[in-house]
Amino acid sequence: MAFITVQDWMVKNFNLKGNELLAYALIYGFSQDGESEFKGSISYISEWLNTSKSTTMRILKKLIEMGVIKKRTVTINGMIINNYTAVMPEEYEKSQNDTGGVKTTPGVSKCEDGGIKMTGGRCQNDTKTGVKMTPHNIYNIDNNIKDNIVCGTHTQEPSKNVDKKPRKIFRPPTIQEVREYCLERGNDIDAEYFVNFYQRKNWMVGKNKMKDWRACVRTWEIKNKQNQKQRATPSSNSNNSFHNFEQRDYDYAALEEKLTGSR
Repeated sequence: MAFITVQDWMVKNFNLKGNELLAYALIYGFSQDGESEFKGSISYISEWLNTSKSTTMRILKKLIEMGVIKKRTVTINGMIINNYTAVMPEEYEKSQNDTGGVKTTPGVSKCEDGGIKMTGGRCQNDTKTGVKMTPHNIYNIDNNIKDNIVCGTHTQEPSKNVDKKPRKIFRPPTIQEVREYCLERGNDIDAEYFVNFYQRKNWMVGKNKMKDWRACVRTWEIKNKQNQKQRATPSSNSNNSFHNFEQRDYDYAALEEKLTGSR
């Protein structure tokens, strides 16, 4: 199984964290002998970091600006290829500019008054302990690692994975499915009429696409019960000859179609 190793000095000397730390450790694994180079693609690094290509390129650019990795561009068969090499702590210290007697590390900048400003955490103890990580648990590392070094031992805080509910895609029911559901609920809705009605409307409810056909069945069921109740209840003004007529038997499906403007 492939893995990369994060060393304590990567955090202590270079003040690296998050994806910058992982990207450096990955390149270091290929070039730690001082002669080899990382010749992999941006896609390869992105897969390890679980980031987009544009984000990976920004990370590499920042590491180059920090002076912890080097880029060598070569042209092979007309194709431009970038090779990367990790800068070792000793080499980095030699390349540091004079800061008034104070050596700085990435994440530490010199102030105008001659002092230094810390912009990142420091490791308290220098040990040789490293942490091996596979692509799977790299994905679970919080990109905003906050000084996860205790007595020289790295600990990772797993990110909180938010469960994203998959988006439901509506699938029109068959006549048999509607019929079985109506039998289960004990209503008298005509399953074939129900399916044909909404097929003509392209399974639209008003101006919106139908999301739950079972909910529509229940709505029809309620309308039918209300209609039956109105027919069973005599009019309070039944003695008035003007109002003395039977309750009309409305077709609620056709009424819904008329109200929503469907043809």
